[in-house]
Amino acid sequence: MHLVNFHAVLHMTMVALEAVAAGFVVYLVILGLWYVGQILLLKTWGSTRAAQQRYAKRYEASNGVFDLTRHLRRQIKFSSVAFGSGFRPKGIADHIRKELAEIEQDPYDLKEWVDVILLGLDGAWRSSHTPEQICKALADKLAENESREWPDWRTADPNKAIEHIKAPPGVPKDEGAFS
Repeated sequence: MHLVNFHAVLHMTMVALEAVAAGFVVYLVILGLWYVGQILLLKTWGSTRAAQQRYAKRYEASNGVFDLTRHLRRQIKFSSVAFGSGFRPKGIADHIRKELAEIEQDPYDLKEWVDVILLGLDGAWRSSHTPEQICKALADKLAENESREWPDWRTADPNKAIEHIKAPPGVPKDEGAFS
């Protein structure tokens, strides 16, 4: 009788030890995953923080003024490594269309607007234009738009593009405010 009880107790003890061992293994796996996750987060946060500090120094070096030419050089370096250095207008246009769809869903999301800007700049340098040429083209295009005649925006459909008033047929582009 004592032998049966001994075997039952021994069996129950072994089952309990196996459960504890299995639980301990699960605990160690979870602990290991948590630890690896913390290391990865620290590396990510560290590199992000370092990148932010490097950028802040660049920004401060320009006396608090955003230097678009410097930004474009940085973007070209990043984009060439991340996406290759080739000419890819169809791929960029496809990406812009996707970003525009996201803007239509949430027009107040600044990051989506900036995605479109960055993609446009990416397309400009990939079509063989230097940062200096891109900056000059931005300034020239704004000056061109400022010189054009525009309809009264208050009467325009807010869901449609407002286009400049084009010269009537037969009137040269450079005459008057038409261009």
